[in-house]
Amino acid sequence: MRIALLYPPPWKIAPRGEPPERGVDGPPDEYSEGDLDPDFYQTPYGLFSLGAQAIRAGHQVKILNLSAYPWAEVEAVLKSLSADVYGMSCWTANRRGVALAAKCIRAQHPDAHIIVGGPHATPLAVEMLHHVPEIDTIALGESEPAFLELLDRLGAHAPTTGIAGTAYRAEEGILLGPHRDSIADLDTLASPQDYFDTHILMTSRGCPWACTFCGAETTWGRGFRGQSVSYVLDAMDKVVSRLPVKMIQIKDDTFTTNKKRVMELCRGIRERKLSFFWSCDTRVDLLTEPLLREMRLAGCERLSLGVESGSQTILDKIDKKITVDEILESTELAKKVGIRVRYYMMLGNRGETADDYRAILERLGDYHAAHMDLAGALIRDGQVEEGEHHVRRALELGYPLPGLAYNYLAFTAYGRGDLDGMMNHFTHAAKVDPQHYVLIQNVNRARAWFKNDGPKKRLPLALTARHDFQLLERTVQPTLPGPLSPNYAEWTAHVIAPVAAEAYLRTPDVEGSRSSLRTRLKVVSS
Repeated sequence: MRIALLYPPPWKIAPRGEPPERGVDGPPDEYSEGDLDPDFYQTPYGLFSLGAQAIRAGHQVKILNLSAYPWAEVEAVLKSLSADVYGMSCWTANRRGVALAAKCIRAQHPDAHIIVGGPHATPLAVEMLHHVPEIDTIALGESEPAFLELLDRLGAHAPTTGIAGTAYRAEEGILLGPHRDSIADLDTLASPQDYFDTHILMTSRGCPWACTFCGAETTWGRGFRGQSVSYVLDAMDKVVSRLPVKMIQIKDDTFTTNKKRVMELCRGIRERKLSFFWSCDTRVDLLTEPLLREMRLAGCERLSLGVESGSQTILDKIDKKITVDEILESTELAKKVGIRVRYYMMLGNRGETADDYRAILERLGDYHAAHMDLAGALIRDGQVEEGEHHVRRALELGYPLPGLAYNYLAFTAYGRGDLDGMMNHFTHAAKVDPQHYVLIQNVNRARAWFKNDGPKKRLPLALTARHDFQLLERTVQPTLPGPLSPNYAEWTAHVIAPVAAEAYLRTPDVEGSRSSLRTRLKVVSS
């Protein structure tokens, strides 16, 4: 069967430069540009998992991220893309867009089956079917088994009503199918990394805690289930080799629930010599110094901790089961090994000194990321020569993001007045590892500086020296809402076709420099 998995926009987005749509199909009256978090535009991991299961089962699958597309373009895409089944991921933020897309699909492809899932659709399945008659089926929570059963029934021309784990329409009205148990062994699922390039990774499902505000139990059921260490390592190995930027965001609800498993996973990363950086989300009461040390040496650069509030009264009221003291203690433990911390209140931990990073390097040993942290602090403090030494040592040890290291070397070359050296380092960074926001920002500033005859006019050039864990949001389908390929509506066998870093960005030489930048570095808007 031909299956189109779609991530619709939040509402009818107007073409750039035109006023927004008014009324129920447009954005809320109080909406301002930028109100939607950048994470909104990332294709939900569930679509990749559903796509992987369907491909393994022999179906043809397309995943299209339309989350930032003007509505006229969405309509054109849906009209030209003919499929047997259309599946959509519905969050509260794009519930209007899901309804509009369902109506458009039904008008253009009246015989297609439309199924919707996601964190908004699961608790409000009956309401969605009531308000959007074009939707045939709602998948509840963990959807892979129900989705495959639906495809089997459609292929056999059998009724699709009564499938466990779904809501649907019948002669009696809107009904819920029988309860479907959670998947006991997550290793039985096809890995999304077998078929798709995405920097998002999930290694477990569920959380043993029951905070009053959280919807994890609604989606995954009660308790925690994790993929085996070997399964996760295989997935990492497959996708890291294809990603232009060696960064992964692990988006488990509570990654360190099983500390022994995480320790084994970290040791496995090092044993396999997988070179990449990663971030994860967890709780403050699930961290120990030995665990954090292993995580850092395996590439963990950032922790996002579910803190929620600095008030013990509020924490108790939401049944968080943590204390303010635990928040502070865990933060300090992470900082001791150089892991950056952000709270799910969006508070950070900037302000570390070179002495702090010297101590971290001593604790961790000859570790490339610790050398880079110290280098950054030294260079920002004006201790350039020593900073360059640690940058070069990081490169010798195989630092996974060399573009950021060469950015530091370009920064220091400019400080010495060595413009050829600066451009040589930028050029090399552009060749080996171009996709980093700070590098792109600096190169574009340098290009404008040369174009404006900055060296002769003695104009200042403001370059940035930093190497935060920051994934440049590359607008490449199907991960983000970039341009569709010319043959997006054609159905062929699924083939992974990773895009080389050089293919993203090309440019003419930098005007006024005696060295060339053969790769255009450009921040692409989503």
